[in-house]
Amino acid sequence: MSKDIFISYARKDTRIVNRTINELVKYGYEVWIDTRSIQGGALWQEDINKAIENCNIFLFFVSSHSIKSANVRHEFHLAVEKNKKIVPILLEETRIPEDMRYPIMEIQWIKLDDDFHDAIKRLFVALGNNREAKPLKQDKVKNILSLSGDKGVEDLIQAVEKIINLVSSSQYTRAVTEGARVRERLIKLTEPNNLDRSLLQGGFDVWYAHALMYAGNTDSAMTLLTNLINKFEKLFSSNSNVEANPRFFEILGRAHNHLGYINWMNLAHYEVALSEFQKSIKILQLGGKGLKRELATAYDNMGRVYAQLGFQPRAVLLIEHGKQLREQSNDWDRLGLSLTSNAIAYLGFGQPHQALQSSETAFTIFKQKSSVIGERGIGLALLTKAQSIRNIILQAYNVNQVGWSLRHIEMALKILRRAEKAFLHVGEEVRLFQVYNELGCIYRERATLLKQAGDTDKAFGSVDLAIQFLGESIRIAKGNAKGYKYHAYFIDACEDMAQVYFINGNNKKAKEWLEQAEQTIPRGYKLTNGKISKEILVNKCYEEFWQQLGKIYFLRGQMISDLFFAGQRKKNLSPSLQSAVENYVIAASYFGRFMERPLNSNNMHLYPRYKPNLKNHWKLASNIYNVLSVLELEDLKMVKQQILPRLYSHYHLKPSWLELFNEDGLDFLLTISGISTLQEAI
Repeated sequence: MSKDIFISYARKDTRIVNRTINELVKYGYEVWIDTRSIQGGALWQEDINKAIENCNIFLFFVSSHSIKSANVRHEFHLAVEKNKKIVPILLEETRIPEDMRYPIMEIQWIKLDDDFHDAIKRLFVALGNNREAKPLKQDKVKNILSLSGDKGVEDLIQAVEKIINLVSSSQYTRAVTEGARVRERLIKLTEPNNLDRSLLQGGFDVWYAHALMYAGNTDSAMTLLTNLINKFEKLFSSNSNVEANPRFFEILGRAHNHLGYINWMNLAHYEVALSEFQKSIKILQLGGKGLKRELATAYDNMGRVYAQLGFQPRAVLLIEHGKQLREQSNDWDRLGLSLTSNAIAYLGFGQPHQALQSSETAFTIFKQKSSVIGERGIGLALLTKAQSIRNIILQAYNVNQVGWSLRHIEMALKILRRAEKAFLHVGEEVRLFQVYNELGCIYRERATLLKQAGDTDKAFGSVDLAIQFLGESIRIAKGNAKGYKYHAYFIDACEDMAQVYFINGNNKKAKEWLEQAEQTIPRGYKLTNGKISKEILVNKCYEEFWQQLGKIYFLRGQMISDLFFAGQRKKNLSPSLQSAVENYVIAASYFGRFMERPLNSNNMHLYPRYKPNLKNHWKLASNIYNVLSVLELEDLKMVKQQILPRLYSHYHLKPSWLELFNEDGLDFLLTISGISTLQEAI
């Protein structure tokens, strides 16, 4: 493949010329380009003549400016005289002088139109390379310095390549350890006004932050990424050359994507996460079609956040768009990530069979590509597969299927043990939390099934194992430092632990765990008596706290109401049942508050204009129906006329948070039971 290319152009076309050069350099071509004003001095002219004499290809950028340039005309005629291969690139329609048009009239022309990357493909064909090359990551590092002439940093570049390869193959712990020393050397090398070296360090930092965030060093990763973004934004405003450099947009776009991932996955900070993903997508789009791989990741991540918030159509479309981009760019190594995201979204929307199918396909892909991308993908697919199996059991369970359910429980446990090994190998802490939490939940379900099968001893053993694994997940989420390393995960695991004790009849311990979870949530997120809570600023809002508060009060309502269902059909609205209703109302309010945040009028550009459908509401509706269906008509009147108005007033609840308790919601639940609607009764 020819690598010695002489660039002939007019100064006024610098931006598009630099953009084209960056594509050539990215794919391994070496170029000669004038970087100073052409003064026509004898020594400078000698350099140009020598460069044309030695080049293999003369790349001629044709525009109204270049054909009027005496220097360009001299270069062109010298290339013709030396019988060089001339490749003309038409930047705009213009009348070409006859003495320039004749030598190239039968040569293949390249027109740089709106589809820049399609034109670049045609250029590669014209240059003699008809393959759409896919450079290695280390090539990107080397090419950053290809125009600088600095040969004294080769060993450092090799060290950078090694860290990038470690991260690419999911060896995060090792990448963090070895990368710290490399970064120290890079900082000494960096010059603020040197674009090539800024890109070298920026490119390394975005990979190093990748390793840090997966290894659980959240604060260090966020600091590194924030500093990188600030530095690159200043670079953008001070250096016009960056606008034509896809590498710049790739680094900056990935930095915003990583920040979004940390805010979503590690902090449960969804609104900020969506904002970062949106910035990432816009920046990566500016870098052109060569950044499809990074774009796919940003779309995929954004879709996962929407799925977690309950926006099904938006989530599905974004994840599918990322999947299509990966297919278009032949990124088969990462296609499994899109399939895993699909599976996780399916789980969130109560479709475990589809989730299982998608996770199995993802596992097959990751297993085939494990030598390239490491164990992480395998762990993700296996974790999702086990979660799918547990949800299928919960959906399909009946008393005649205990044996079938137990066999599938054992299958899920084996799958999770394999996932545990994968994440221990790569050192991804958040995923280890998820594995141990899921193991605890599966042993909890196993204990329930064994009790129903009459095997009490094994049931108690499963309870002990559930407590053991949930305890391990709580330990990871809490961390060793002051505060909570993964605060939202800590609360979620405490609630799961409370469920273990509740299912096994130990309400005292269940209440203790719920209280421990609630006590860690800041007061500003909680409904307060007779006082309107202040709006939490976007950059300080952790929406998942409302979701977790909803789960806490939901379980409290279950614990109270379950004590009163012993076979009688009608009961009075005793203080205890009234307390259960109140807990359900508060739970619904927190779930509604969680829903409302995405619909905040100040942030509508981040969210679609429809309401999410959270699966928690279906569980909540079922429990509300169970309580209301046993009450006498007079008690139902009390719920509507006294209890609900009092709670609305006391906690300043919004009607939009409590659609399950408005007239339509209550009427629907009561109509199903054959009871007269509240509207008719009252």
